[in-house]
Amino acid sequence: MKADRLLGIMVTQGSKHPPTAHDPFPGRSGTFRQITQAARQNDMEVCVFTPSGIDRKKRRVWAFMYVAEKGWQRFWFPLPKVIYNRVANRRAEQRQRVQNTFAWLKEQGIIVFNPGFLDKWVVYAHLQADPHVSEYVPTTQLYNRPSQLVSALRAWKSIYCKPRTGSLGNGIAMISLTKTGGVEIRHNVSRDVRSRRILLRSEPELEAWARQHLRSQQVCLQREVQLAQVRGRRFDIRALVQKDDEGKWCFTGAAGRMAAAGQVTTHVPRGGSRLRLQEALRAVYQKGCEEAARQALKNICEKSAAVLEARLGDIYGEFSLDIGLDTTGRFWILEMNAKPFRFDEPSIRQVANQRLATFAQYLMEQQEE
Repeated sequence: MKADRLLGIMVTQGSKHPPTAHDPFPGRSGTFRQITQAARQNDMEVCVFTPSGIDRKKRRVWAFMYVAEKGWQRFWFPLPKVIYNRVANRRAEQRQRVQNTFAWLKEQGIIVFNPGFLDKWVVYAHLQADPHVSEYVPTTQLYNRPSQLVSALRAWKSIYCKPRTGSLGNGIAMISLTKTGGVEIRHNVSRDVRSRRILLRSEPELEAWARQHLRSQQVCLQREVQLAQVRGRRFDIRALVQKDDEGKWCFTGAAGRMAAAGQVTTHVPRGGSRLRLQEALRAVYQKGCEEAARQALKNICEKSAAVLEARLGDIYGEFSLDIGLDTTGRFWILEMNAKPFRFDEPSIRQVANQRLATFAQYLMEQQEE
């Protein structure tokens, strides 16, 4: 196997479910198999390995490959020239051994794309600072002190508090003024599907809550967007944008996500449900205008991906975006992520795997020049 036709996928082993011979990467083995199948259509192979599988002296890796009719098998492979970072979570990615591995690979001239999880505040700061995309970003601040939260709530009436390094909606709180002058807080607590509802009577009580629950410089305060609704439930749009076989950003697909009743976010693990993109757009746009709206969504996704990658100064192959659609038909960038979870929609997954393979092929060709 030649290194210039080999895509490496670097992972770390999760702890929830032990690996088996048939499922060496629990929860991810199926995705890696699908990526392998897409790569083979482009005359490439895929090997999946952990940092401990790298033999630095011999420049090789002890890695898994999916073999037809046999399943996952382990072999020695030459060190790939292009590596896709799929380390599963932030904690694993920040381990010293993993960071040392990334540093060593860079020293060897290996291309590692999607180099790390994103910090939400860094993303918002970059997007708000760029004149090409700032109009699509809800006003966002970095939280410093309780009095700042009170002032923002007075100005915006409703706020999302988002941990800088959160995922799956964990830790997000929605804070709103009530008609009676009090404050309502709906708070997502990690591993708790239901949002906790808290009612406060005054601003001093809100400041006391903030001192207990919010850490300075660790939370983003974002003005709430009045999301459109379908069947009485708020929704947003989950979109995927990827690099193509020429290294250009290209819209892959999108679908709606409806929030469960009383939920702060639309995440499916928190009771949210899937929604076809066409139905989501029809909730706001008149019949016949959906294609123009989809084109506008496509342009925003591609433009924001190019801006963010340029400002971060690293190589990325994909971003997922949470796009809000308000009742006036305006799109808003609510979040961007560099480690997108697998899309539930088969049509999007199929295109995504194929595009991932062709972008990796493009990077390999760039290495050869």
